[in-house]
Amino acid sequence: MSMVQEGRTAAWLEGLGIDVDERMLNDTVEQAIIRVTEGKKLSAPPVRPEESMRSEISDVVREKLQSRLREAVSNSVRYITVFEALRRLPQDRDVALSMLIRHKNQVAPAEDQDVNLSIVTHTLSEDDALLEQLGLLMERKDPEMRMIAANMPPYRHIYTPDQTIGKFTVDAKFVDDLRELSHEELSERPNSEDTEVGVKAAADIKCMVALLTNLLNSTSAFHKELRRLLCIVCDNP
Repeated sequence: MSMVQEGRTAAWLEGLGIDVDERMLNDTVEQAIIRVTEGKKLSAPPVRPEESMRSEISDVVREKLQSRLREAVSNSVRYITVFEALRRLPQDRDVALSMLIRHKNQVAPAEDQDVNLSIVTHTLSEDDALLEQLGLLMERKDPEMRMIAANMPPYRHIYTPDQTIGKFTVDAKFVDDLRELSHEELSERPNSEDTEVGVKAAADIKCMVALLTNLLNSTSAFHKELRRLLCIVCDNP
């Protein structure tokens, strides 16, 4: 049984010492008071159409932001993983990596570019140690080179042989970073608040993988010239 009877709400409230203007006690308010005294829950007011629309828009925007954040983090992890994998190349190969970067336009020329390998040929003809290290990379003596040749993860997650790179941004400092950057310093670069720093870090890693991929391409002019020089060395020990 209710503690207050319908039509007697104002009198009941006054009995509790609560002054109420009876004009404010319409049927809806009175029924709400009665339900509360009976220990029942009040139903939530209906959501207005404009509030519902704002809520839906907010949910969509939030999901898009979360999706982009997840994608950015995922991409960052891919590049960091590839960089860490390249570290596993023997340090003796660093001179060869530096040479590939220094002559990147000859290693991976644009499709319509005439390749002049005279400087490369002269350099390698006078440096047997460098020629040997490049040969070891080309012959896939290291596990990482075999993975690149087979287009395996993690390398294929950032670069595949059918991709075209418009501009090779990687420079000589990349090899130093490969050996000197701590994991924390490496992680900061792709995730940098400075967009330019983050974009270059990712681009440099992709470019290095592309150079190594082109070195392995038996149809490339650089690969053919390197093979020719290695054969000369073998014929004239």
